[in-house]
Amino acid sequence: MHLLRAKAEELTRGLGTDLEKIEALYDFVATQIRTVSLAFGVGSSAPHAASETLANGYGDPKDKHTLLEAFLEAQGFEHSPL
Repeated sequence: MHLLRAKAEELTRGLGTDLEKIEALYDFVATQIRTVSLAFGVGSSAPHAASETLANGYGDPKDKHTLLEAFLEAQGFEHSPL
């Protein structure tokens, strides 16, 4: 979680409002983490760990959602599953 927290801090440094911070986290996940969809193995039904997705730089939609949730949590934002 330390790397996730550090990356979230880096992405939101200098931003003033909560909305700006959330948008920055979302934009990173949406544009810098490649989307792949591989329907086999454990990853086909359960998301990979957020730290793994960040390290790999890619993930399926479940993985990217998990990463965004981890970033939001690291910044102290409350969230709920979709």
